[in-house]
Amino acid sequence: LKLWIMSFSSDKLSKKLKTKEGMLQATAVAALTIITTTVALFFYEIRKNKKATFPLGYKPIDKSKIPKITDRSGDIVKDRYHPSKTKVPKNVDYIVIGSGISGLSAAACLARVGRRVLVLEQHDRLGGCLHQYSKAFQFDTGIHYVGKPAKYAKVLQPLTAKDKKIQFVAMGNKDNGYVYDEYVLGVGDKQKIFAARANTRKEDLYKQFNSESDKKALDKFYELKKKSAMISIFVFVVKILEQTWFSRLLFRFAKWKYPQLWNKSAYDLFMTIFAKNQLLGMSIMANIGDMGGKLRRNAGFIIFELFGHYKQGGYFINGGPASLVRSMMPVIEASGGRCLANIPVQNIIFENDRAVGVVAKAKKGNKVVEFRARCGVICTAGFRNLYTKFAPVESLPKSVS
Repeated sequence: LKLWIMSFSSDKLSKKLKTKEGMLQATAVAALTIITTTVALFFYEIRKNKKATFPLGYKPIDKSKIPKITDRSGDIVKDRYHPSKTKVPKNVDYIVIGSGISGLSAAACLARVGRRVLVLEQHDRLGGCLHQYSKAFQFDTGIHYVGKPAKYAKVLQPLTAKDKKIQFVAMGNKDNGYVYDEYVLGVGDKQKIFAARANTRKEDLYKQFNSESDKKALDKFYELKKKSAMISIFVFVVKILEQTWFSRLLFRFAKWKYPQLWNKSAYDLFMTIFAKNQLLGMSIMANIGDMGGKLRRNAGFIIFELFGHYKQGGYFINGGPASLVRSMMPVIEASGGRCLANIPVQNIIFENDRAVGVVAKAKKGNKVVEFRARCGVICTAGFRNLYTKFAPVESLPKSVS
């Protein structure tokens, strides 16, 4: 920008800026300068913190001052609040409402940077959909098999205890090609059973559905699958940019470039590609249960993402999903925090336009108690619960709402 300005005398610059061409040039140079500076600062910060031992915002923990938990007996996931017996941590930094995977992840992340977190759960055990129960056998309530175990193991590593590492076990076995699911398709004489196997699903589909019509439908599906990767990138970028002119421009470009995928539901794709090959379509979209909801309510491009997610097969957590809870809780407690069950939150307390604590009602004795946090409250119990129960929109301070 400075070089561009210096290339003109003051009179010439003044005249130049009065023209449309001059204004466009000045705007372009200014924009380029801002972008270049921002990118340079970004990489400077990365380089500066590349060899950092601790994460940004880390607060050292004096472990000698963290009291041991002595009022808990039995299984750690059944650490239930008792008004007269439970010792609640003092000087809590954050309170997390809900002990599902999102609540425990938030609490573990904060604990890793030295924050003291109190997690409150209304159920009689911790973990949300990660918890298990026994009726002669062990049953899990939410988590299903997952794909890409190496990716998730890496993500979970900083959130879990070193001595309680999470292990993913492959579904199936070597003899059956690591079958992770079987789909019973159709009825009567037309019924087919398709075994979804690790690394060979594409070949298995072409082999089992081998009519000319089926092959054309599969070719179309895999052609669109390649294009769907770009749709995922567009959506991700737009989410980060939020409502800006650039995000709207990206949306319009994607709509023009990928009309067969943009704004299409999974049902639209099913009827477009597999209208005459419905058993084949069912075998491909049988994983829809992993997404939740119906075909009409799921974005079409996510089907392709889900299909690729299980390319290496399906895996389950060794010991069940409760193993994840038992591995994350020690991380939270290591910084002086605690996770407590049987203590439903009634509402969030606001003071000076800030969330400073919660009011809860203990299931034991129905005693109403108040917990305070120095930094804030995090609700992971769902959007609806937050704005209808814990912090009703109509009662929020104006500056908060």
